[in-house]
Amino acid sequence: MPPSKRGSQAVALDKAYRAELKAMRVAKNWSQTDLARASGYRQSFISNIEIGWQTPRITVLFDLLEALDTQPDVFMRAVLDRIEAISAESPKSCSEVSILDSR
Repeated sequence: MPPSKRGSQAVALDKAYRAELKAMRVAKNWSQTDLARASGYRQSFISNIEIGWQTPRITVLFDLLEALDTQPDVFMRAVLDRIEAISAESPKSCSEVSILDSR
């Protein structure tokens, strides 16, 4: 389903996971090229994921997390924390993010 039809929950989650993936890469002082080398994917693919032009399959995301030496549960907790922080800053724009209620 196209992003415009998924609703604000999915859009917020999508933005948060992309931002968190980039933050974890930057925290290791890695460039996109470094992550590409470590994971076996092209730098352009990493870039496209980070800017939202491509959405990786879950197996690709797990490969990237493995390259970053990050467990998937730690990553998802960080993504949810990021959504909570955004929600606290601007409750109107994230008021529909009910994924937080399901934890």
